[in-house]
Amino acid sequence: MSSRTASIKPVDLASLPRQRPDLSYAHCPTSTKFNFFWRWRMWLECTFALTVMETWERWLVLTLYMILFGLVMMFLILMPYKLWSLKGRVVYYIWGQEGEERLLRHVLSMATPTEKS
Repeated sequence: MSSRTASIKPVDLASLPRQRPDLSYAHCPTSTKFNFFWRWRMWLECTFALTVMETWERWLVLTLYMILFGLVMMFLILMPYKLWSLKGRVVYYIWGQEGEERLLRHVLSMATPTEKS
């Protein structure tokens, strides 16, 4: 038995292959600029559980999020213009002419309750 244990040599760890799965992307970078983007990426992947998905599932989820984000941004950008044009149409449909916005403001101010002192 003693001859068997004497033949064991120490293993050089640098010669071994990398561990599977390769988690080198998850190590924090040393640069502060890259550290910010790495932290943001880790937050995004952990929040939406992207770390447990396969590659095609990540692309599908991120594509759906980008489409939804684009629709929300279009709504927020275009909505003020649509409301402004809708106000002009409402004035035209109620009074039959376009220039009576003062009358609409007067009617709306009468409909809202005011405090009397």
